[in-house]
Amino acid sequence: MIGPSADDYEDVAALHQIRDGGVFFVDAGATDVMLFRQGDTVRAFGANCTHAFASLRDGRVEGGTITCLRHGARFDLTSGRSLGGNCPNLPSYAVKREGARILVKA
Repeated sequence: MIGPSADDYEDVAALHQIRDGGVFFVDAGATDVMLFRQGDTVRAFGANCTHAFASLRDGRVEGGTITCLRHGARFDLTSGRSLGGNCPNLPSYAVKREGARILVKA
């Protein structure tokens, strides 16, 4: 990790570190962030389940969703939207690319 840029974006990863269709977990400042890649598009969401605040690092990624293994909460990885239950949506964060680097504003 290189550090914050002038506009408060944090350089967190290189595009090649994130498998297409997969997630990659990083720290953006003091925030745990989950990056989801689809082709050249990367989205950033909070890395903890909004139901019990369990880490999603061990979650099951399948078909554009992630399932929390603690209670089965599911989230859409293109929007962060909760897919059932009483869970709030995942917080989302602004992402930009500078060359092959991914920057997140958390």
